[in-house]
Amino acid sequence: MKTIENRDIALVPIDADGITDEYVGWLNDPSTFHYMGTKFGQTRESVREYVASVRPPNVLCRIVIRESGRHVGNIALHLFDPIHRRMDLGIVIGDPAMRGAGIGTQACRLIIDYAFTYLNLHKITAGTVDENAAMKRVFLGLGFRVEGTLVEHHFLGSRYHDVLLFGLLRREFRSGPGEP
Repeated sequence: MKTIENRDIALVPIDADGITDEYVGWLNDPSTFHYMGTKFGQTRESVREYVASVRPPNVLCRIVIRESGRHVGNIALHLFDPIHRRMDLGIVIGDPAMRGAGIGTQACRLIIDYAFTYLNLHKITAGTVDENAAMKRVFLGLGFRVEGTLVEHHFLGSRYHDVLLFGLLRREFRSGPGEP
């Protein structure tokens, strides 16, 4: 995959050079990994192993602010299913200052367009914890629908939470603001 971009951001395939202390720090920051279902204790080596394990057509990209060149998060398409032509989308905005700024929506829109156009996918799936209101807004705004609920599936803090499962068919994708 080549870099894909819009006016504000670029999705740059990640490689070993993109594994910075800041990036690893996001994965060890409770405010970042809270909804991710991962455990703290990530190291440069564990992240390097993960990055090296990603093979096409699976995709892992840095989300970079074009104006500054700053790496603010990551986005991925994984779990490629060639028979059913679907993949799962995952995203993290690691830079707390960039959360709520629309970067996640832009990054999702770019990678979804790439997936439907270049990977010829029929469907993209995703999931999030029920209390992650920002991620629910992003998915629903892009045309995803809630397809199911995994009841008490994710332990956060002191209690279990439901996980909402989302799906987006190619024909239902809202590629731009205000489009159906």
